Amino acid sequence: MKKRQISWNFIIAFLITAVMALTAGLLFDFYFDLNDDVLMKDILSGAYTGTPAGHNIQMLYPVSALISLFYRLFQGADWYGIFLCGAQFGCIFLILWRSLVMLRRAGVQGRQRLLVMLTEAVVILSVLLPHLVYVQYTVTAALLSGTAAFLLLTGAGRKNDLAACIMIWLAYLIRSEMLLLTLPVVAVALFIRWRMEQRRGQLRKYILLGSILLAGIAAGALANRLAYSSPQWKQFESFFDYRTEVYDFQGIPEYQDNREFYDSIGLSEDEQALLVNYNFGLDQEIDANCMGKIAAYAAVHNQDEKPFAEKLQAALKAYIYRLHHLGLPQTFEYPQTDAPWNLLTAVLFLAALVLYLTDYVRQPGRARFRIILWVLLLFAADSVLWGYILVRGRDPIRITHPLYLMEMVVLGGLILKQVRGNGQQRIRSILAVLLLVCAAVYLPSAYHITAAEQQERAQSNAPYQEMRNYCRAHADSFYFMDVYSSVSYSEKMFADVDNTLVNCDIMGGWACKSPLQAEKFAVYGFKNMQSALLQEHVYFIQCADGDTSWIVKYYQAQGIQVSLQKTDTVGGSFAVYQIRKAETK
Repeated sequence: MKKRQISWNFIIAFLITAVMALTAGLLFDFYFDLNDDVLMKDILSGAYTGTPAGHNIQMLYPVSALISLFYRLFQGADWYGIFLCGAQFGCIFLILWRSLVMLRRAGVQGRQRLLVMLTEAVVILSVLLPHLVYVQYTVTAALLSGTAAFLLLTGAGRKNDLAACIMIWLAYLIRSEMLLLTLPVVAVALFIRWRMEQRRGQLRKYILLGSILLAGIAAGALANRLAYSSPQWKQFESFFDYRTEVYDFQGIPEYQDNREFYDSIGLSEDEQALLVNYNFGLDQEIDANCMGKIAAYAAVHNQDEKPFAEKLQAALKAYIYRLHHLGLPQTFEYPQTDAPWNLLTAVLFLAALVLYLTDYVRQPGRARFRIILWVLLLFAADSVLWGYILVRGRDPIRITHPLYLMEMVVLGGLILKQVRGNGQQRIRSILAVLLLVCAAVYLPSAYHITAAEQQERAQSNAPYQEMRNYCRAHADSFYFMDVYSSVSYSEKMFADVDNTLVNCDIMGGWACKSPLQAEKFAVYGFKNMQSALLQEHVYFIQCADGDTSWIVKYYQAQGIQVSLQKTDTVGGSFAVYQIRKAETK
């Protein structure tokens, strides 16, 4: 009987997840969310260098090497897309399955179980539908971390804990920064489970489990460090870190107001312009040493930098506003709104407190006080994380939504642990219906913003796809593309998969100046970008209405007189130029 019940729980959870996946796939096309994800896919598949590569820069080496291995064995498939989508829907399946197991063990009857499953499904779709369609590896890592927290809180036994550990380790390998950001909430979930068990001798068990978790993370970090231990990769990692500091946090100092500084590091105005338009790959002098000096100078002389107390006050104000602002989302990301994440999180906080306090009404005051402390501990941990990202000024939805997600899964786990058969049935039903209604109100909005984003991406991606097809059709040529002309491009998963070497590259970006780019250049016999652009059959691509004078001025500053000859227009949006070196008399 027990095995049959567990099998039915598995089947039901699988069917609900499959319906979600199929519905999303039938209504929409899956996309890599950002052009960053597209580049990662190209590196892993071999489309960037010609050979599937395990050094993916953004992800840690062990998981990158594993995905690239699948590309080596079966190059025609979209393994990176399969991996991300499989991880996300796998997390949803595990949450649903674990919920059903807990409901069965608590003796909850069929109608109540159906209500809980319906509520969970609607909540998941109302908050996650856009992220399930426009897939981003940072969100995938957060889903893995949140699911691990849910399993650690609600489960017990070696298999459960091992599954949670594997998900934590995988999340760290996929996006280490996101796992480390969400790890405090995982620790809170584990702490609450320990305190709930209240058995003698359990502390040693949880110390061991925490040690295993940290040991796995350390092992992944060590493996990655060894994989990137060559001098070339170390030098690039320094450049990468400085580049991130400059572009994501400090900003690029203006040239005219900081001429003396730029002269001291040997950077001309035309070279500084490459930093502004992100085409810094064109200049060999912009290396790790140069970028490090710019980052250090910008950190000290940043005119927009506010005192920490002022930033903290602004962050607190923004956080309080975001917790209660309930406007309907207008688009996928901007203008930004936290609804329905904040609303559903608040309802879950309310549900957890009501269920626990009504159950402990006959218990000593200390027991009721302890429950309140646990909920407050969760809120405090997540609030500190919110403060951290708001003070730093980096709060895209791929970071903020996971913070809500972590709270939601832990609160959901707390509620499920409180279920006691027919006890509190009326209260439980009222709270479930309240959560269901709140989520259902936002479900049409989730559909509409996903559909609107789908239409916008299809329209904006059309000329990009035509441009990529144009490059492939001229396989005997090579094309360098202006960075800002490429930023709007994202790519469909599982459609027209072509993992063969792409004969184009952007002139900046996070892979620029990496050993991977050097490997790509070696395939085509290039020494560097500056000299490559002066060769026959090498072309420059920019938006058709863009100003090209910056590249002419740059070459002139290097003592090279050039002219641009427009050779083609692609997709109605992009102009193809050949840069010709002027003949000297």
